[in-house]
Amino acid sequence: MPFVMLPFIASMPKAVFCYWITSNCVSIAQVGLLKFPAVRDALKIPKRIKHKPGDMPKQEGFVASVKSGWKNAQSSFEVDQAKKSQLQRLRESGTGPVPQTFSYDPTKQQPTPAQPMSTTTKSARKKVR
Repeated sequence: MPFVMLPFIASMPKAVFCYWITSNCVSIAQVGLLKFPAVRDALKIPKRIKHKPGDMPKQEGFVASVKSGWKNAQSSFEVDQAKKSQLQRLRESGTGPVPQTFSYDPTKQQPTPAQPMSTTTKSARKKVR
């Protein structure tokens, strides 16, 4: 990749270009040096583990992996939206008026219905007079 990028980076300022070339040359030399088994043994780097091909997960095609990635991104987005919605409802629940969930409002005084006078009390009053 460094050699492919060389024509595109060549027009950059000289200090950045010099740093980039130096850094990439050192990286290439380091990777080449660490491939030698004697160097790996001297630095106590463990040997690479080689897995059996049957133990490895099956490789799905490019289109199938893009589709599964898209589905994963959609489900992740839906979960994030549900979390944000729940958090917003939680924030709003502690502020603002309490929603009425009952038919009788105990904070307002209800008028008591007037009781009609019974006929016996009317006649009793007339006799007293």
